[in-house]
Amino acid sequence: LVTPGYQEALGLRLRQGRLFTDADLSDGTRAWVVNEEFARLYLPPQPVGYRFEQRPPTGPEPTEIVGVVANVLKDGNDRRPQPEIYRVLRDSARVFSRFEMVIRTDGAPTSVAPSVRAVILNAAPSAAVETVPLSQRVVESVDQPRFAATVLATLAGLALVLASVGLYGVLSYGVLQRRRELGVRAALGAERRDLIRLVVREGLGVTLVGLAIGLAAAAAATRLMQSALFGVTPLDPISFAAAPIVLVFVATIACLLPAARAAAVHPSEALRCE
Repeated sequence: LVTPGYQEALGLRLRQGRLFTDADLSDGTRAWVVNEEFARLYLPPQPVGYRFEQRPPTGPEPTEIVGVVANVLKDGNDRRPQPEIYRVLRDSARVFSRFEMVIRTDGAPTSVAPSVRAVILNAAPSAAVETVPLSQRVVESVDQPRFAATVLATLAGLALVLASVGLYGVLSYGVLQRRRELGVRAALGAERRDLIRLVVREGLGVTLVGLAIGLAAAAAATRLMQSALFGVTPLDPISFAAAPIVLVFVATIACLLPAARAAAVHPSEALRCE
């Protein structure tokens, strides 16, 4: 139950039709504004203008859908939007144990809070009044998800660093173990750039096979986390591209630097060292 102006004050985006006006307080036909989720689940493709009749104990009430507004994630960003109906509060004498007022101001919300409190207490001295800026409610609603995202991002960053260090160590060690082979190839006439290209190609081949297996496993695992994601898909291309790009870069450096050093050694020296 809302009053005219509620949706404008809250900044709800109108998708179809119109919002409530003062005329809806007295018209014989009851006006409803619904959100997109309600319209998707229960109404025809063109919901505005849809009429039906309610039958409460007080008698039949002709009702019309006059507008559709955007969904609001009232239960948190990790929950699907719920179907909602906005109805005009016609009975001003109705008593509520608790209700919320939305006040929109051009200035700082905290500057009008004392005046709002004074007006309410003047009308209802025994009322318990709490004034909270909407921005604070938004921050509180994302505190826990933000903390979880920060922890997961930190752990993911550490995992990427460890994977990069391990990959660099394994590939560079493998190249150093092939010094004799590279010396033999150089003695048989292989040019330095050919040796470097050979080592880098083989190192990247192993890396790409590992990345393919890892990405397939990650794609399967992310579907288990779908309910915890907001604003991104389980197969978000940026997330899936970042780690492979870093690991391919590390693998290239891990192969390129040791290969360049090994290829620069004279063949006779490389063979003598072995």
